[in-house]
Amino acid sequence: MDHERLKARKRAERHAHHPNLALPVHRALSWLHRAERLESGGDPDGQFLQKITELDAGRKRFDAMVWQGFPISIRVLLDNPYVFADFWRFHNGTLPEADWKRNLEAANRAPRWPITPGSGSRSAKS
Repeated sequence: MDHERLKARKRAERHAHHPNLALPVHRALSWLHRAERLESGGDPDGQFLQKITELDAGRKRFDAMVWQGFPISIRVLLDNPYVFADFWRFHNGTLPEADWKRNLEAANRAPRWPITPGSGSRSAKS
């Protein structure tokens, strides 16, 4: 059955059902309608959200592949002061030398995250 037929049936039979059933049935019909519109191409917002979800899943697969394939290289890169943003702020004259060194030490003292897919994200040192 499609959304319209189920909605008509709900309206015809709603007096026979407990009032607590009205809201869950309404929500279920709403989601069915949204799914039908998405399937037919009549829901651009839903299509956008679906694409974002697909991109997010693809990013997670990419992250897992990178972290599984290159964990040592990534650790070496993150420990390198030349990729630490405050190092370059110091060289550009916008941060005192003591500050960038203190910030680097603090970043290196921070607990290391497990390099496994799905273990959560960690922002790069900056």
